[in-house]
Amino acid sequence: MLGIFISNSLILASYKTATIIPYALTFIPASIMIFMYPYIAQKQDDKKWILMVYKRMLFYLTIFNVFLVGLSEILAPYIIKIIFGSDYMNAVPYFRVLMLGYLFDGIFRTTSGGILAMIKKIKPLILINTIGGLINITLDYILIKRLGMLGAALTSLIVLSFTAFLYTVVLVRYLRRHN
Repeated sequence: MLGIFISNSLILASYKTATIIPYALTFIPASIMIFMYPYIAQKQDDKKWILMVYKRMLFYLTIFNVFLVGLSEILAPYIIKIIFGSDYMNAVPYFRVLMLGYLFDGIFRTTSGGILAMIKKIKPLILINTIGGLINITLDYILIKRLGMLGAALTSLIVLSFTAFLYTVVLVRYLRRHN
């Protein structure tokens, strides 16, 4: 949608630059989930064990990601300048918003969604992703028209936060209800 509403290729390049690091960082929780897959899949019927492991994962991911994102928020201008050059300094506000989106993704969304998939709770994932996709399209249309690139970044933050919240609620309710 960005290309539809914003035709300036320099502004689009700045936004793309702002997305690179936050999107690349998702490899951290994804790698943890890949490592944990055989253990959780093997004990998919042991809700108490999964809940205990899930809480432990959230604890360590929270400490790590709050530190990482906090440092990135503070050092954002330096990170952009050193890695991408001073021509992309206008990407700093988008980078900061997208790093907040990564915070929700890196702690809750990937972890909760991954465990839901591992324990074969696919219907809630499909429903949440469908709703998230519709919200994403709607907010992109509204917010990009009004706020430009910042609207796109805010849409990502809102959708990541929303889906992370729903994944977490569904997973915790399931694990506690069947415990």
